[in-house]
Amino acid sequence: MDGCQHGKTLAQAEAICAAVDARLCSVDELATDCAKGTGCGHDFGVNDATLHEAALACEAHGYRLCGVDELKSKSHACSTGCNYNDPAYLMWSEEACAPAELLLEDTKVAADSGARLFKRPAASLEECATSCYNRSECGFFAYKPDGRNNCMGGRSASGHAHHPGFNFYRLLA
Repeated sequence: MDGCQHGKTLAQAEAICAAVDARLCSVDELATDCAKGTGCGHDFGVNDATLHEAALACEAHGYRLCGVDELKSKSHACSTGCNYNDPAYLMWSEEACAPAELLLEDTKVAADSGARLFKRPAASLEECATSCYNRSECGFFAYKPDGRNNCMGGRSASGHAHHPGFNFYRLLA
């Protein structure tokens, strides 16, 4: 395996592990430092793994898991007073809120401009997410509802200066 692996789909991650006779850590293992010390930051991936497991559970029952940004506009998909940033409150809906492959998490961080892969106009959040999803190295993207060049995508994110008006997301699936 060559270095850290980020921004992979669940199937890609499983294949990478299988190729070196390894496996993905469970949510419980991540919570107890299974990935600690790798230098890749995967020990901070408990929310990501939780969301992946929730998405798989939903798909098994014929539902799609709503993304955090989708829940804010679809009250029927989440209980009243829901904390939208807590994966425990993400619930499924019979309505297709978001395709499973575009499951998003609002990261509330700014993009690392050194790792930017693209900056372009996009008509919607979904179009911006699709632009990132279609690039194999893209794991984070930012979308601004108005303005020119309102969609940016990159390999990583950092907690540095926030770009005004942009909302930042991590592509989870």
